[in-house]
Amino acid sequence: MGQIRHGSATTTHIVRAAIKRSHASAAALSRTYEINPKTVLKWRKRATVEACTAFMLHQAVEQQVDAHFNHFISTLWISIGLH
Repeated sequence: MGQIRHGSATTTHIVRAAIKRSHASAAALSRTYEINPKTVLKWRKRATVEACTAFMLHQAVEQQVDAHFNHFISTLWISIGLH
């Protein structure tokens, strides 16, 4: 099954992994994969080849906020004797 990409994505997980492994120049890779050299440089400097959209970042932050809020409420209830 193929990878689903968002509308403006120009690379797949496989292409990003190949970019990370390659020792070829950014110009050569951009010609090979028909992408912008800036895209090659972006994926080379990233720690992971997983795509991270703004929506994914929003979800991660939201989960952290929820966890901290739940911890705060639990601590508050215990401290005022509502547990």
